[in-house]
Amino acid sequence: NNNNNNNNNNSNIVKYSQYNPKKFEKKETIAMKIMFDNPILQENSQLLCLPIEILLIIFNFILLRDILNLYLSCKYLATLFHNPLFTHLIYDASNYSPRYCYIGHSSTISCLQIRDNTLYSSSLDGQLRVWDTRTKEHKLLLSGKPGINCFEFIQNFLYIGFYNGEIYRCATHSTKEKSILADAEVLSLFSFNNQLWSGCSNGKISIFSKSLKLQKQLNEHKWKVHCFLLWFDYICSGSADCTIKIWKQIDSQEIIVHKELKQHKFAINSMTNFENNLWSSSKNEIICWSINGDCLRIVNVDEIGGGLFNIKAFGLNLIGGAANSTDIIIFRPNIVNSTTFLKSHLGSILNIVCNRYCFYSAGSDCIIIEWGI
Repeated sequence: NNNNNNNNNNSNIVKYSQYNPKKFEKKETIAMKIMFDNPILQENSQLLCLPIEILLIIFNFILLRDILNLYLSCKYLATLFHNPLFTHLIYDASNYSPRYCYIGHSSTISCLQIRDNTLYSSSLDGQLRVWDTRTKEHKLLLSGKPGINCFEFIQNFLYIGFYNGEIYRCATHSTKEKSILADAEVLSLFSFNNQLWSGCSNGKISIFSKSLKLQKQLNEHKWKVHCFLLWFDYICSGSADCTIKIWKQIDSQEIIVHKELKQHKFAINSMTNFENNLWSSSKNEIICWSINGDCLRIVNVDEIGGGLFNIKAFGLNLIGGAANSTDIIIFRPNIVNSTTFLKSHLGSILNIVCNRYCFYSAGSDCIIIEWGI
């Protein structure tokens, strides 16, 4: 009887034993041509035995968390989910909602980073807090001097940049240990090969050793250096002078400009690596670049409902804080009309960091929201 009830309840499921090749022949030919025109997929013959319609039915009955595990752990399935017929199954923005709200800051949250299960946040009032994302407990690591703009890690040391040009170094479990004074306001910090790169408001990039000894200064940018990104073996810097410099490090002393990208018309506020291409954002456009420095695509903000700030790659999506509202904008670069707006913040969203299954957003409303399934 139980079997009969199950059969009645699941009458819309196609049984593999009832599979009729003629019924699916035309659809399968078109879909297979789209999906399996890839040498990586051709080497995996087991899943090719199932028609695409049955694969779709199977995955519709799998929890989203399990699908994410498959996507992140299997190269074959990762390629499979990029097919337009499957993309609704994974990283659907409508599946994400506020899961927890971290409260503790009393001023605009200026920087946000996550390391394993530990979330670090800083604010303009000079506080740097550490949050355990499992227990939700937190502690105040640093408090006092206002104006924290950014921070970065090198091994177990934390480097903090201030608006007055100071850079502090401290261990992640203790208070301030050492500080130096940069040429101007420190807007961005980035670590590479145990060196600390700092971007300043005067356009200079200073490179320090772990002990904060100045090793080199780069003067190619003309104005504020807002962001850095490691892209393959290159370091990219985005600036308010509307250019991206792609740096190639020859050795610890010699660093050259490998390429310069000049397509932007406004200040560049963030960059991310999405599907091996560089994506950069400004208030009016988002641009996709190839490794050769070619402009592959320009996304006008009208296409996605607004400009993005702090753009990040999250699964098959690009995500960022809306430039002119309090929304989080999520969109799929390869799908038209795929924009989703997530609403919960009361102020501008200035920071977004992504984990495997969730992401965190923060900004001028002094709170951090964890978004999950």
